[in-house]
Amino acid sequence: MKQKLFLVTMVAIAMASCSNDEIVKTSPGQAIDFRTAMATRAITETTNGNLTGFFVTAFSENDAEKAYFENLEFTREGENSSIFTSNTKYYYPGDGSQLTFYAYSPSKDNENSKFTINNDTDKITLTGFSPAKDISKQIDLIATSATGSKENTDGVKLSFKHLLTQICITGINTNSAYDIKVKGIRIGQFVSQDDYEINSDPQHSRWKSNDQNKEIYEIISEQEVSLSEESQELMFGHGNAMLIPQSTTSWNPDIDKGNNDKGAYFSLLVRITTQNGAVVYPFKEDTREYAWAALGIERNFIEGTKLTVTLDFSEGAGWVDPTEEIKPGEPILGEEIKFDVEVEDWMEEEDWNPWENDFEDPFA
Repeated sequence: MKQKLFLVTMVAIAMASCSNDEIVKTSPGQAIDFRTAMATRAITETTNGNLTGFFVTAFSENDAEKAYFENLEFTREGENSSIFTSNTKYYYPGDGSQLTFYAYSPSKDNENSKFTINNDTDKITLTGFSPAKDISKQIDLIATSATGSKENTDGVKLSFKHLLTQICITGINTNSAYDIKVKGIRIGQFVSQDDYEINSDPQHSRWKSNDQNKEIYEIISEQEVSLSEESQELMFGHGNAMLIPQSTTSWNPDIDKGNNDKGAYFSLLVRITTQNGAVVYPFKEDTREYAWAALGIERNFIEGTKLTVTLDFSEGAGWVDPTEEIKPGEPILGEEIKFDVEVEDWMEEEDWNPWENDFEDPFA
């Protein structure tokens, strides 16, 4: 009987609320929100101006075993606002205890970059992060950590940093003897998966350098670019590559033509002809119009930096890409054409007198 009376009472309250514009709220305390800034040495895809949202996992010092909330999205309050809030509202503990926030973008559920989240007492790990194989779909990965309490009435400041290396490939050719057309780029055998630890102290956040998995990333365009004396960008309007920071070991075609050791290299999809139109590459056995020309790369690619790589075809054309079926690892051009010249001396004959023989004058 008491249960029925309680239900009827609740219905009466609900009906009264529908007919009354005044809503009485309990005092919720300080809502959790953030102010953002980008901390980086590079100019990359994500900036203060175009950051629209990010995701946060939080822990309370009162309970380090379970997340206060996990993978919660925070979005910009307004177009020109510096404050980011969540649709599902969380509030600081009223006892003044601190929350530790781990913020990152994109979400673990983004289709173009995969990872899972593992929680620990002083860090979370973006486990198995993997950029999209298609360079045109790769996106910036940013992250940071911070602490806050109910005293943070203006929002906790988050200083994001870029976790990936941004690579832009360009090409140049100052040798007028050759016409080089490019329709694609390839970044070969770069580490494709790694774990990133976001530490409660941002200075100790790091990649764990698991370099077992490697991938070939590429762009193939319908439009071609003719290389000239001025360096030209070869990303074909798809944006720069966003890859895991790493130290690469170069592919060495002299030792490993098929690249069984998975050395790193850059490659261009090219057609090379002489000034007169004679086809140099692809080779005559290859019926395709374009083929891959590669160059090994050994370098330390640093987190949060943008690197512009210029491939210079002025004095060579690299080696046949190790994935090609025809002559992988062979140099595309041989030695420079030159000649060792010797001009022979004149041969001398005995003096000859045409009147030596007394022939009848034909004009007599």
